[in-house]
Amino acid sequence: MLTRKGMKKTPGPIKGPWRNGLMTKMLENHRLTDQIPLGPEDASELDAFCAAFPVLLIESSEESLEKSNSALKLLANSETCRGHALVTGTLLRWAIDGESEPVNKLLTDYPKLFSQKVKEEIELIVENLDEDHTDFVERIGKACPFPKTFQGAMHAVLKGESFIESVRMTIRAGGCNC
Repeated sequence: MLTRKGMKKTPGPIKGPWRNGLMTKMLENHRLTDQIPLGPEDASELDAFCAAFPVLLIESSEESLEKSNSALKLLANSETCRGHALVTGTLLRWAIDGESEPVNKLLTDYPKLFSQKVKEEIELIVENLDEDHTDFVERIGKACPFPKTFQGAMHAVLKGESFIESVRMTIRAGGCNC
């Protein structure tokens, strides 16, 4: 059934379960092996960050990075996910703790947290803060995998003057905006 604007109309609520693909895969592997498995080594989704972030919130010590990495591996055992999730989590931890310039601190004080590739991704964001957010996201790509989702989110946070403005810019840009 189509609505007047050509959009498909849903018949009502869509039955779940509502969980991301990495979590579903981990639970299926657990059911099959009765072991707590590691996530796929080729994962590149932001979803694995959800496993690491609570650990970073609970602990603020250097030890929290190691513990976060262990949690992250349950959903995604890839270097791509580890690098981006730990950088994102660290930035959020610092922001919550009141760090006024978390990105500058990251680039100057904590190179051990990320690969050269992630550093270049962050530098690209910083170099393009004068670009319209929607145009930036269109140029780097709207897909969910890293680094696109990481770069789009960080660009919105750094460019926006408030949390609300950053969220609105992210939604307007489209693509992976979770």
